[in-house]
Amino acid sequence: MPQRGGKARSVRAAQFAEAAAQLAGSLSLDAILTALCRAATTVLGYSHCWIALLGSDGALNMVAQQGFPARPGEQPAPHDKHELLFALARAAIDSGEPQICHNLLVDVAYERWRDEAAQCGFRSAAAFALRAAKGPIGALVLCSERENPFDEEERALLSSFALHSALAISAARESALLLEMLNEQKSLQRVVAESRDRYRTVIDSTPDIVFAMDGEGRITFANRRAAELAGVPITELIGQPVEAILAPQSAELVKQAGARGMAGESVLPFEVELVHSRGARIPAEVHTSVTRDASGKIIGVQGVARDIRERKKLEEQLQHLQRLETVSALAAGVAHDFNNILMAILGSVSLMRAEAGADHPWLERLGQIEKSAERAAQLTQSLLAFSQQRTPRREPVDLGLLLREFVRELRKALPESITVRTHLRRDVPPISGEATQLRQALENICANAREAMPDGGTLSISLSERQVGQEQAAENIEARPGRFAVIAVRDTGCGMDEETRARLFEPFFTTKDPEEHRGLGLAVAYGIVKAHEGWIAVRSEPGRGTTVEIFLPRHAAPAVEAPVGEAAPEARQTILVVDDEEIVRGVAREALEAQGYRVFEAEDGVRALEIFRAHAQEIDLVVLDLTMPRMNGAQCLGRLREINPEVKVIMTSGHIGALAPEDLGAEDMPPFLRKPYRLEQLVSIVRLLLGQEQ
Repeated sequence: MPQRGGKARSVRAAQFAEAAAQLAGSLSLDAILTALCRAATTVLGYSHCWIALLGSDGALNMVAQQGFPARPGEQPAPHDKHELLFALARAAIDSGEPQICHNLLVDVAYERWRDEAAQCGFRSAAAFALRAAKGPIGALVLCSERENPFDEEERALLSSFALHSALAISAARESALLLEMLNEQKSLQRVVAESRDRYRTVIDSTPDIVFAMDGEGRITFANRRAAELAGVPITELIGQPVEAILAPQSAELVKQAGARGMAGESVLPFEVELVHSRGARIPAEVHTSVTRDASGKIIGVQGVARDIRERKKLEEQLQHLQRLETVSALAAGVAHDFNNILMAILGSVSLMRAEAGADHPWLERLGQIEKSAERAAQLTQSLLAFSQQRTPRREPVDLGLLLREFVRELRKALPESITVRTHLRRDVPPISGEATQLRQALENICANAREAMPDGGTLSISLSERQVGQEQAAENIEARPGRFAVIAVRDTGCGMDEETRARLFEPFFTTKDPEEHRGLGLAVAYGIVKAHEGWIAVRSEPGRGTTVEIFLPRHAAPAVEAPVGEAAPEARQTILVVDDEEIVRGVAREALEAQGYRVFEAEDGVRALEIFRAHAQEIDLVVLDLTMPRMNGAQCLGRLREINPEVKVIMTSGHIGALAPEDLGAEDMPPFLRKPYRLEQLVSIVRLLLGQEQ
């Protein structure tokens, strides 16, 4: 209850000053409101203190209160439902003046709230607007159990109390707003920092270089990959001219690209060479764009550079493979034409020997010609093997058994200074292919290894099964994923450099004396493995030996055998010889006529069909070349069988691999005679098919 008298007022004034000082030191709005209510009831002595503040929508909301004594047995109305207090507060705010009611029980202006006042137990009330610099912010309402407590001095004291309260509340609100802004700023800074960290993590985890440079070509940003490829910390890269990590020619390219970019021109992707701190050069493909400031002005260049070492490696492999394919096609064509020439030479030699007699002085020279022609024929067979024109027979091959037999003979052939070691797994499944060809490939590879160890060494041969994944397959353009049998041949010889290794399988390439080495051994091995649907991988360094790995697919297929027909012998039988080379037809005709056969000749499949239709009842056998213009041998064979399904045929060619077996009628494959053949071989097979020999 408010005190009267000068001494009491002095005490209250001192207490009020102390409370005001405490309010000034507080920044919490809730703490200030609680302190105001406590000061009004304990220091100023009022029975009830009620504070309401204006919201942003102009509504008045009760925010704090203390008091509300009730008579025994009665329940007061909730403090936020007192219409009297809201009415007093609104009046004080709207008028800007204190609203004083000395006796609520008799004042007619407050008649409608008498019951409410009586229920709460107070007789008088005063409301003071709370004003800040920008206007009213709410109201303070004080209630007393006494009548007429609000004299002039009391009103002055309460007005001062309301002023200090308004200042404290405003300060707390502004402090809260400032704190909220600071928290928002900190939160925003945290979000920015987290975003920057996420961006940096993403940028640093990319396998590409991400960079930025200013208008003068200095590096202003670089990711971890840039530092790795440059071989220096990121902190040392920043501020450096971009030329510091580039080869001289590449530095000029980047300088020109940067100038075009700063001028607003578009810059296409280009290649550069990065220089590692240890001197290694790394090819990279660069994509750039310009950096602009807030006004749109170009202030620098940013971009991405991709390490293209693997791509360059694959491109080199592709170029090498294309070069081998070109040489392969050339070799096949040369070998085919050369086979026809050799066929004519060997055929002519056979005819001349038959006519010359046992004592003819030319027999020795004919033998020399025949021997030279046979050596040339071996050369053409090597060329055809390299060009994959020789299709291997498809039959199950036990690589473990093949290698054990091969190594047994290899140890006998190698000098004692070379030690042979083996590690052959016995659980490797068979592969499908031709054992003779695979053995030839191994012989050629081991011969190369032997020559690499003139002073002796160790030759290791192993057999295993390996799963080739996508990543490993990507390292070799000829490789593919899957499970393969792998034959590895390792030597401890002189090794080879990258340039030599790149040309290893080229025909006629040799690092030895070309008079003694034709350079076809590894080319033939390459062709044989390719024909078996595999590939060869080579690892070698000068002075550290060489490892050659042969990868072969595991699938197996039954061997294909060519059935031989039977025919009853006749005294005078007719043969149709079909070949686009006149000299080949000539020597074959001569040899067959010398044996008593009647012979027709045709230069291609079209002419052969014409002759066969005209003499179908007379022709007993057809000697049919596989590769001819207008209509090839496989097509002609099909048409011949349409006319006479029982027709007997001998296929001849220098490269059967030009056509698939199914093109030749795999179910009834005719006998095959490889060019260049001896005329004796031709006569023997003819007699066999016509039933004149067993």
